[in-house]
Amino acid sequence: MVYVGMKLNFKKYLSFLVLSSLLLCSGCSKSSDKKTENNDSSKVIRIACVGDSLTEGIGAKGWQDGDFGGAYPQQLQLILGENYEVGNFGKGSSYVYNKSGRDKTLWYPNTAAYSKSNKFEADYVIIMLGTNDARVMISQSDAYEYKLKLCEIVEHYLDMPSKPTVIISSGLTMKRYDRKKKATESNWNERDPLYLNYILPMQQEVAQEYNCQFIDLYHGLYDDFMDINNLASDHLHPNSSGYRVIAEYMTKNVVFE
Repeated sequence: MVYVGMKLNFKKYLSFLVLSSLLLCSGCSKSSDKKTENNDSSKVIRIACVGDSLTEGIGAKGWQDGDFGGAYPQQLQLILGENYEVGNFGKGSSYVYNKSGRDKTLWYPNTAAYSKSNKFEADYVIIMLGTNDARVMISQSDAYEYKLKLCEIVEHYLDMPSKPTVIISSGLTMKRYDRKKKATESNWNERDPLYLNYILPMQQEVAQEYNCQFIDLYHGLYDDFMDINNLASDHLHPNSSGYRVIAEYMTKNVVFE
C-alpha cells in the first residue's frame, strides 16, 4: 500500500512538472502562436520598421521630393522579396525621451507613423530610436529616463495582437557630423560621445531585459561610415548607398521567418 501511494504521488508530481513547463514556455515567448503560423510558406511575413529619420530615409536620393525608395526599409523589401512586406514607419526628428521643453508632436508615440505601425499587424518590429535623444543627454538620470520610455515602446509592440518579435537596433556613429559642426561652431556639444555613453548602453540593456535581439549598427558599420568612401549624404544621414548597407546588414544578422 505504501508503494501504491508513492506511485500515485509520483504521477501527480510528473503532471505538475509538465504543467509548469508549459506555463513557463508560454510566458517566455509572446510570439509563439505567430511563429507557428509562419511555418505556412504562403504567409507573407510583415516587418515594421519603426524609427526616426534614419528609418524614414532622409538623405536618400529623391527624399526632398517625397521619394523614400532609397530608405533602408524599402531596400530591405527589395532584398527579401515578395514573401515579405516591409513597412516604413520612420518619422524625422522623432525621439523617445519626452523631456520637458521638447516638441511634443515629435515624441514618437504622438506621431502618425506610430499610429500607422499599430495597424500594420507586424510579425517583426525593428525599433531604431535614440539618435535624437543623444542631444538632450546631460547625466545618467537622463539616460535612465530614456530607458524607461524605450521600455514602454517595446512593451507596447510586444503586447500587440499580432504578437510580433521585437528587434532593437542602434543608430550610426555621428563622429563625421560632430567634426563638421565643430569646424563651424566653436561651442558645438559633440553628440557621438553622448550617444555612445548614454543611449547605446540603454538600448543594449532594454534588449537584454526583454530578450530582444540587438542589432549594433554603431559598431558593426562604424568603419563603413567613417571610411573616405562616404556613405552619408550630410555627414549624419546615409545616402541611398548607405541605406543599402544598413539593409544588407539587417538581412545578414536577422533571420526573418
